[in-house]
This record gives sequence, C-alpha cells and structure tokens, in this order.
Amino acid sequence: MRKGKRSRVSRPEHIPEDIIVEILSRLPVKTLMKFKIVCNQWKSLISHKIFSLRNDGRCREKPLFFFRRLNKDLTGTKVSTSWSLNSDLHVEEFNNPFSGYEFLGSCDGLLLFGYGKNIFLWNPSTRYSRAVHHLLSLGHGYRRVLASGFCYDDSVDDYKVVIIISQPRKSERTIYAFVSHLKSITWTKVNCPYEVLRTDWVAPLVRGNLHILAQEKEGKNGGNQHPNAPQQLILCFDTKRDEFKLLPKPDPKHDEQNLVHGLGVIEGCLCMVRPDTYGWEVLTMREYGVKESWTVLFAIVNSYLNAPRYSLVPVFLTNKGEVVMVENHQKVMAYDLKSRNLLVVRQQKYPESSQLFGFPYVESVADGNQERPPRRKRNNRLDDFIYFSYLDHL
Repeated sequence: MRKGKRSRVSRPEHIPEDIIVEILSRLPVKTLMKFKIVCNQWKSLISHKIFSLRNDGRCREKPLFFFRRLNKDLTGTKVSTSWSLNSDLHVEEFNNPFSGYEFLGSCDGLLLFGYGKNIFLWNPSTRYSRAVHHLLSLGHGYRRVLASGFCYDDSVDDYKVVIIISQPRKSERTIYAFVSHLKSITWTKVNCPYEVLRTDWVAPLVRGNLHILAQEKEGKNGGNQHPNAPQQLILCFDTKRDEFKLLPKPDPKHDEQNLVHGLGVIEGCLCMVRPDTYGWEVLTMREYGVKESWTVLFAIVNSYLNAPRYSLVPVFLTNKGEVVMVENHQKVMAYDLKSRNLLVVRQQKYPESSQLFGFPYVESVADGNQERPPRRKRNNRLDDFIYFSYLDHL
C-alpha cells in the first residue's frame, strides 16, 4: 500500500432483503422517512403494505391517543381542536390540517376525513395527505350519518370505507350502509334490518368489522320480557361480506334489561360497558363471536355515574395498565387496573355544548398505496344522499 493513500473498506455486495426489513422495521417513523431516499430498493420496501404492518406492530409499544373536540361558534360554523394523549397521560395539542372536517375512521396509522364531495386521507406521522375518494354532495338536513368506519380488506389489498346513514320515511326511518373501496368509484348500498341506537361517531373496529348498538324494529320484539323497552343488540357489519349480523351479549345480571352504555376496543377485543348495582362493569369478549367468552375486566364503584343517558366508551389500554375512556363525550378518564383508581385526565376547558371522542392511533409509514379514482359523472340516485352532521343528532 502506498503511503498517503487511504485503504478502502470492503463491504458486502449484497445484504439479504429479509435482514434489511428486520432492521428497518425497528426504526421510528421519522427515521424511516429519511431512509426512503437512500435508494429505490429501500423506498419500495418502506412504502410496501406488508412493511407498514410489520412496523405498525413494533410501534404499538408506544401508542398515541387522538382526541377531537367539535362544537359550533356563534355563526354556527363547526370548529374543532385536536390533541393527543400519550401513554403517560400527557396531553399535547397538534396541528391538524383537517380541523373542522368530519372524521370517518382510522386504520394502519391513516386517518380518514370527509369534507364536501371528497374523502381525504392523512398520515399525521409522515404529514402525507391527499384526496382518495368522492363523497356524495351535502344533503338537505333530513338524512344523517349514524356511524362510520375505515378498515383494510386483505382479500383485495385495498382499504374500505363504510358509512351508515338513516333515511326517514313516513312510517319509519330506513338505515343503510354505504360501502366502497378506495380504488373503486362506486358505492354499494346495504339495507340494515335493525334500528340503530346512539353511536359514538366512529364505530369500534374489531377483526375488520364495525360494531354499533341496535334494537329490533317496532313490532318485532314481541318475545322480549320488556315489551315497552326492546332489548339492546350488538350489531356487527361484516366488511368481508358486506352484511349486518348480530353478536351475542352476556347474560343479564339480576334479571335486568342488560343495557349497554358504550362499546369500545381494548387490546384488540370488543368491550362493552353496562350498569351494575353500585356502578359500572366493563366486559371484554375474549374470543370473538363466542358468548361464553365475555369476561368482566373491571368494575367502577361510583353511584354518580349511574344515569339513564350516561355514556362510557373504552378507548385503549396503556402500557402501564390504565384503561383510557371517554365519559359522556365530555371527559377523558383512566382506570388503573392495578390500584383500581379512577383518574380524570386534565385537559383544557371547552364549552359544554362541544363533543369529545377519542380513538387509538399508532404511528405508521402507510400511505394508502392507492391511485386516486377518476372523476365520475353525477349520480342522480345517490347524489345529495349523504351529509356529515354528527353534532345535529346528539
């Protein structure tokens, strides 16, 4: 070797792709976004759906919780405040470019919003956003959205949007689900045979299915023990088959009506909240679809919570064993499973007329991986059918 010249460091000509994926999947989202410019191979790997899911599993160790406050100002215009709640129950406000838009659902770190005639996709971690679908134009105020959801359909490698709406008629209101993939330019209409009860905007998503509270339509509950108060049902919308079906509820306690005051998701399991003698019980369905698998996770002994229109929605389980819940669309609460203490998360004060809802969010590099659908001609049958007004029906 000549003096004054540096020796070249020998590098392997080829690193197996599975090793690259294993290393990259352990990195945070911000680092991955920088690594996408290293080479086309890394950009393709990081952008692939399978890698997004793999990285999503790693990131679940540090979950985030996104909450939105919706209310109307003096002019009647909808305004919103968005903020996050980390696993240490610290509140942080964040800049949401879609403030005031209607939130439709979350999946794989992607948030879906509806505004006007369009549906927008946004990844808060990467700040990536774009219009991905066309909505129907705003209606005239007599049709409204009851629930919505956003999920991934692995059978066709595409994301799916589900919007459940009501259409009042002279005798009774009719409820439909409108379903569409992001790659599609059409909506499929599915009739709902049940009466949908109150919802919490975005329906809990378990196994890719949406879940809402419902009851038999009038005149179809003759066999109930309480004919004047139809039994509540847990209604599931199967996103694989595009159909409604019922899920079994646990047996009632003390021969009560077995009311449900909230549906949520904890650790991937469907959960429900029902009144107890001295407070409330939170139950989880350990094995999806199996009635006997309903298990009491914990009970809250507090008489002031017991009210006919009370709502308590479980949102997420932190790494420290705290169940984060939304109470009456107004407060964020956390129940410590170890100490059995109920905490109220400190937050900024908002008008009582505003509404609060929350959902779990995990950082991801996903971008939807879909092409924008082409413009479509006006559909006279479906145009002016859906409008987004979650506040008006509360």
